[in-house]
Order: sequence, then structure tokens, then C-alpha cells
Amino acid sequence: MTNEENIKLVEDNILLRLDPKIYAFITNTVPNQLKIGDTSRPVDVRLDEWRKLLRKRLGQDPVITKIGEFPALLSPDHYFRDYSVHSYLEGIGKHRMNGELAHKYSVEFFENTNISDVQEAINAIRQDYGSGELNKRFVYYNVADSSHAEAHGANDKEWNLRPNQQEVVDNFLKRPDEKKLLMYAVMRFGKSFTAMYCALAKKARKVLIVSAKADVKGEWQK
Repeated sequence: MTNEENIKLVEDNILLRLDPKIYAFITNTVPNQLKIGDTSRPVDVRLDEWRKLLRKRLGQDPVITKIGEFPALLSPDHYFRDYSVHSYLEGIGKHRMNGELAHKYSVEFFENTNISDVQEAINAIRQDYGSGELNKRFVYYNVADSSHAEAHGANDKEWNLRPNQQEVVDNFLKRPDEKKLLMYAVMRFGKSFTAMYCALAKKARKVLIVSAKADVKGEWQK
């Protein structure tokens, strides 16, 4: 292979881990909805993944327009995730996408939301992080291992299954004798969270978790 071909091979197959970012985009296929997510890779790469995913699901080429990106690093040791932004937006009355649209797109789309709302959320998160209070409003993560930053408090929100997640658990319970069941859902559906509830509902005494990403170990344990 030529040197140019080797460089192309590396660029196509290796992505460097960058500082985490919050990104937002809109698409012409679902008007008046703003998608807010996070990534530790180049934002344009993440948007291209969404472009390909929506093309596959919708059978058409979507126009995806990046509205903004923000650093999620709070210090050399800690960062926040899009969950905190979503939590803030819901707290000020913004509504997530739900129902069939959420199955096709994602629950990370918010109606009647603009980039100034995202900036407001990030400002609130940064203020909360630096407040010195022990009981924080949001959850923060350690850069080293992606675990929750215990020194900065914990989210005291009571987490409950959403209706579409409860439906999955109910479907698992309808097949008590099945040994091989597969859960398939869109990105950020909450598959890990729902899987834990499936295990609880089936009164599983031993659960084996296999993942391609080692950094989710801490999340499962917590």
C-alpha cells in the first residue's frame, strides 16, 4: 500500500478520544425539534453517524444542521454528560420526543427548544459544579474512568421506567420459559437501565454483562 493509502486506512478506522462535548442539531425530517447529545469524538463524525442512521430508518437523505457544540469538561478531572442538560431542560418545561417518533428518532429530541436554552442549561451545570455545595443538582463524572464523581455529590432523583421501557419489561415477563431474548432499541433508549429491570423482574440471581466498552463497568456497578 502507498503512504497515502495507509493514512486513509488509519483515518477511516481510528478515532482519537477528544475532550467530551455537548452538541445540538436539527434535521429537516422532524421540524421544531432540537437534538442534544454528547460525544468524546469529533462532533462532525457523530453527526455523520446520525445522518447514516436516519437515512437507513427513514429511507431518505436527511439534512442535518449543527446548531452548536460546547465543551463538557468542567476541570482536568471532571466532566458532565447530556443527561444533565436534558434534566435541566425538562425542569424548565421542555418536552422530550416520545411515542412512535421517539422509537424512530430518539428521546434526546426536545420540542420548542433553541440553542440559548442549551447554553442556559450548561451555565446552570457549571454554576452548580463550582458552588461548593455537597448536594449537587447534577451528576458529574471522573475523566480517568468515566465513573460518577462521588466527591461532588449524587443525583437524588428517583429513576422510574418510562412507559416504553415498562413495555419491554412486560414483554420479557410474558415469555417466562424463553432462554434467548433480544432487546433492540434506538440509541439512548435506556437499554442498560431497562435490562436491569428485566433482570429484577425475572428475579435473576446471576447476571453476566458483556460489553465492548470497559468504561461502562463503573456505571453497571453503580
